[in-house]
This record gives sequence, C-alpha cells and structure tokens, in this order.
Amino acid sequence: LFTDFVRRTLDPLLKANLAISSLFSLVAYVIIMFTISWRTTLIALPLIALLHLSAGSLLKRMQLQSCAVAAQHQALSKKVVEILSLLPLVRTSDTQEIERKRFNTISDTETRIEFRLQSLQALIDPLREFLTLILALLLFAFIAYELFVLNEGDIASFMVLGYLAQNAAVKVGMLT
Repeated sequence: LFTDFVRRTLDPLLKANLAISSLFSLVAYVIIMFTISWRTTLIALPLIALLHLSAGSLLKRMQLQSCAVAAQHQALSKKVVEILSLLPLVRTSDTQEIERKRFNTISDTETRIEFRLQSLQALIDPLREFLTLILALLLFAFIAYELFVLNEGDIASFMVLGYLAQNAAVKVGMLT
C-alpha cells in the first residue's frame, strides 16, 4: 500500500526525469551528428520526424477505432438489455424479426470495427519496420553520395552518424 502510494507520487518526477534525459541526449546526438556531417544531419532530421509522425498517425487511427468499438459495444449491450427486458412485449407484438435484424446490424458493425482495429494493431510493427527501412535506405543513399561523389568524410564517421540517427529517433519517440 505504501509502495504503491510512493510509486504513484514519484511517477510524475520519473517521467520528467526521463523527458529531460531524453531531451539532453537528443541535443547531444544532434550536435555530434552536425560535427560529423551537417548535410547528412539536415537529411536525417526530417526523416526522423517523418518516421515519428507516421507512427503517431497510425496510433491516432487505432485510438479512434478503439473508441468506435467501445461505442458499438455499449450500443449492443444497451440493445440486449432492452430486448431482454421487453421480451414478452416483443413476442406479443410480433416484432421479433425486426428486433433480431436491429441486433444483428449492431453486432455486425461491432465485429467489423473490431476486425479493423485488430488489423491496424497487426500492422503496427511491420509498418514501423518498413518505414524505418525506407528511411534508413534514404539516409544510406545520401551518405553514399556524400562519400563517393562529394568525397567528404569517411565510412567510420558515417557509421557513427547512422547509429546516432537511430538513437535520436528513439529519443524523439520517448519525448512524445
């Protein structure tokens, strides 16, 4: 009981600590990346932002789908209670078929929304991996251009830059 209270009390401080730590790490990564190659850093930063925004939009769509599932489930539960409470009246007025169709419509809609939500959840990891791969290939192509066409920098420094770009993407995700 006491440890739970302490954990809930310190949770905002721990989150603030994580945010400040991530922010300073991100600033350090960007500074080091700029010292290695300012051109590649100027390419990498928008790519990191694009990766973050695409993942955020996917999560937003999932949140909207979850709300729709909850609303449909609530409507279905309400309809079940209504049908069960009025069952004798429904039987006497010969509206069983109408009520069955309304119930099936709500149930089918809920099932479709749940299927879409599960599909989106199943797409999160492959989509993030695909986007990360595309962005890494774009960064790699620009690094190759800078190394072989412009003859600037060396492979070791660009390997460090790639590692820092990857860590910077993680830190951006932690901040948001």
